[in-house]
Amino acid sequence: MRRLFALAASMVLVLAVAGPVVAIDSENGYKDCGAFIAALRSQWWGYLAHTPPGRGTTYHSYFGADWGVYASNGVYAGYWVSSADILHFGGTYPFCRNYG
Repeated sequence: MRRLFALAASMVLVLAVAGPVVAIDSENGYKDCGAFIAALRSQWWGYLAHTPPGRGTTYHSYFGADWGVYASNGVYAGYWVSSADILHFGGTYPFCRNYG
């Protein structure tokens, strides 16, 4: 009986310590805009890591009632990444601008 109680108690402890599993949404790719500026638009909720084409990563957070939206310029071509707690895949995309 002691072993059964000890086993049950240890299982409860393991499950309590493990905590919830959190997944991160991410989308990435390569964008080449030729003579134009490549930019990245991210639409998310929670915490965001935003890396426009050819630039460094910036970090943002948004916990409002709707989606957060952030757009920034990159360089003419490069890899981009957008990772967030909840990423709106239809609203996250690279695009080209004719200005910097």
